[in-house]
Amino acid sequence: MKKRYAYYVTTWDTELQEFTPQKGVRTGPWSLWGLRRALRALRDLGYIARKGDPSTAVDRFELPRKKR
Repeated sequence: MKKRYAYYVTTWDTELQEFTPQKGVRTGPWSLWGLRRALRALRDLGYIARKGDPSTAVDRFELPRKKR
């Protein structure tokens, strides 16, 4: 069975010195397709939001398998 994942997006807050939700962009859970939309929204807010961007964190969690 194919593994399913949920993605969560946060951004670095320089005042708090930790990753926090970004106002205007839902943290998650996102599907892979929805994650693209979230990262596009962050780019519209001025974040780089691409691989290697230290100000954006994307966490991936494996979803539990559905029981039959």
